Amino acid sequence: MKNINLVQLVKSMPILNPGKFIGKRSSSNFKLPPQLTAIVSLICVLPFLMNLLGVDFASSQYALDFAAAANLDPRILDDQLHQTLAGSFTHTILEWSAFCAAIFTTILAFAHFTIKRETTTLVIGIALLCAGIMDAFHTLAADRLISAAADNHNLIPFTWAICRMFNALLTIIGVSIFLFFKSEKWQGNITVVIITSLIFGLIAYQMIKISATSHTLPETIFPDSLITRPWDVAPLITFILAGLLVYPKFYQRYPSVFAHSLSVSTIPNAATQIHMAFGSKALFDNDFNIGHFLKIIAYLVPLAGLIIDYIKTHHQLKKTNQKILNEIDDRKRVEENLRRSEEMLKTKNEDLNQAFGELQLAQIKLIQKEKMASLGNLVGGIAHEINNPINFIYGNLFHTEEYTKFLL
Repeated sequence: MKNINLVQLVKSMPILNPGKFIGKRSSSNFKLPPQLTAIVSLICVLPFLMNLLGVDFASSQYALDFAAAANLDPRILDDQLHQTLAGSFTHTILEWSAFCAAIFTTILAFAHFTIKRETTTLVIGIALLCAGIMDAFHTLAADRLISAAADNHNLIPFTWAICRMFNALLTIIGVSIFLFFKSEKWQGNITVVIITSLIFGLIAYQMIKISATSHTLPETIFPDSLITRPWDVAPLITFILAGLLVYPKFYQRYPSVFAHSLSVSTIPNAATQIHMAFGSKALFDNDFNIGHFLKIIAYLVPLAGLIIDYIKTHHQLKKTNQKILNEIDDRKRVEENLRRSEEMLKTKNEDLNQAFGELQLAQIKLIQKEKMASLGNLVGGIAHEINNPINFIYGNLFHTEEYTKFLL
């Protein structure tokens, strides 16, 4: 009997294909936990409630006396300069926190792609990364770490609005690619990811170049108007339309926790734009800082969705691997049982052959005995048949002699 090839067994198992195995899923089981969605909503509302209680999140405004600065001690001057730049420091921390969240999302998207080979997650992760790169440029230009022609009063709000619009459009484009084109042929195709990354990168580069080289930027802040920052209304409408129309369709076609998190991220994105469009009247004021903080939450929601999706995938693969190991153990037990059965059958076969040989020998002896018995009967019969005429002849010899003498 041939042994079972375990390597071929493992390769032949359809359960080893995680894309097929995990792909069969119900959309109702792939959503962000309701508690997490409630926490995100509460965080978006909490700054407004705290404002009602008198809490102000604006950065401290400290005016440096340049006339007296020349006579100050260098250490005191350095401290006052830091106080003057407190708003800029806060802005930098908030922006780079959002950028780090975008980087972590992309890194995890790559890890997720290596496991499930789903191009959708990776492309959207790259779109978020490109949006984060735009936010990084916005921060670098505001901090004058890269050269920019316009002053911060126009540069920061203008590049902010451009980055937010770019964020919304990039994500919508990344999602729409898989809504209008069949992605079954693209699953696991790294070429699609590379091409999409190059396109997104070129778009981001062009936006950076245009904003950096413009000597005059449009006025974006109107403190006395109902809509204080009209340029932020367009990203607000775009995020709302994406959350109501685009993301739900994407989730229905490609159900996953990450896809659902895109819809949930609309809440902090919309709240961010509401604070900026209808509340922020100056750089580093209350609504300005709240909007930048909520943008971090908007980046963290897809990251959280991707983490949960990654954990679910890991657990699913762990269960799959355990099933494979159990199947292999079952096959090993079957193989061992078959081997033992083969040995027992071989032993019984030898016993049967020995018994058959003994039976044949007994049969030969029995046949020989029957032959001898038949021969004895035959000889007895022949002797009997010979004996009768001999006895007849012997019994009539005397009379024959008498008759012969008489005749002679």
